[in-house]
Amino acid sequence: MKFRKAITAALTVLILCMGQVDAKPGNGGGKPGGGGEDPPATTSCASNPSTFPAFAYTRLNVKKRSVSSIDFYLSNAAGDCSILIHTADVDENEVDLSYRQIGNNGVIAWSQGRDETQSRKSAAKDNFVIRVLRFQVSSKEVSSVQPVETVANSGDPYIYFDSIHLSPDGKSIVFIHSDSVVYGTYIQTIREIDISNCSSNCVQSVIYAQSNVEQLSSISYGAYSDRVYYSGGFKSSSGDPRGSQGFISFIKNVGSSWSVPRELTYEGNGFYGSGFSGVVTFWELDAALVDFGNGVLTEAVSYRFNNIAMGQDDVHVIDVGTCSASGSGDCLSTGESSLEISLANASLPSLGRDSLLFSSGSSDSIFEYVFNSEALSIVALGNEADSAH
Repeated sequence: MKFRKAITAALTVLILCMGQVDAKPGNGGGKPGGGGEDPPATTSCASNPSTFPAFAYTRLNVKKRSVSSIDFYLSNAAGDCSILIHTADVDENEVDLSYRQIGNNGVIAWSQGRDETQSRKSAAKDNFVIRVLRFQVSSKEVSSVQPVETVANSGDPYIYFDSIHLSPDGKSIVFIHSDSVVYGTYIQTIREIDISNCSSNCVQSVIYAQSNVEQLSSISYGAYSDRVYYSGGFKSSSGDPRGSQGFISFIKNVGSSWSVPRELTYEGNGFYGSGFSGVVTFWELDAALVDFGNGVLTEAVSYRFNNIAMGQDDVHVIDVGTCSASGSGDCLSTGESSLEISLANASLPSLGRDSLLFSSGSSDSIFEYVFNSEALSIVALGNEADSAH
């Protein structure tokens, strides 16, 4: 197993001392911890030299201690210019945001727990919805922003959409569908929506149904769209010896169907210690083709690990390039995958080709860690950052 302990130690010091890290100046920068002002609304980053756009993120609009709306921004790579492209009128503190750009075509997908198109007196106002926003990006400008599309509606406030993730080509969405048929009991499935030719109430295809030993928490397409990674926990009541421990698994598209799951890693496999009762420890998956600084692209998966022993969240990045869908044992402990990077006191990871975006602690700052230089900086004030991949 490869494991960069020196990097981990250095980043731990930097992140824990983030109040001493200078934010980059400009529309996307500001003081750490949410102390800066919101980026001013702009329609162009033409005067800024860095690549645009590099990532999307959200900012909460808080009035009288409650969230009144959420702004969606696109930022350039340096984080010194951001463009406001949409404001969602929601009552939630966060949304599951996913962003892709293919050529000049940009697309953002997100879920939210209140249907803002309904009046507050409507029985449908609490339905979960999945929405899509399409636009054009050229010459460091955003143009031709299309009307928001509602591609899925739960039709029931007890049906939840979680962990929305766009495919790398922006043509489909994968998500976790949870149906609370009995209080405290959920029937969960992983579903896929083809949005390439659909803009309203699209067909939801079930590609995986949870077993009776697992509960699901997070999901991500692989770098080539042929894999879906998902995390969760083994149910304590299942009789499985790993009851109450967390896991990350994946399924692979094998043509007309999806393969049986293969575990990538799980709590208690020698890397994460023993299980903790009733706790799901792996969250916020993301996958991308990554160059860790050696000029070689490999498929990698990032995730938030709930490090209960240390009382904090950490972000790990695993090289899964040689992990096959078939095999015995989980990929990490068998050596088919390797733990490359560990960031202490970090969460909400998003992988890019050359860097990792993440948040830290209770801060409203978005950090970037560059793989080849091991540089760390704050690139925006906000939440839910997602790289363009």
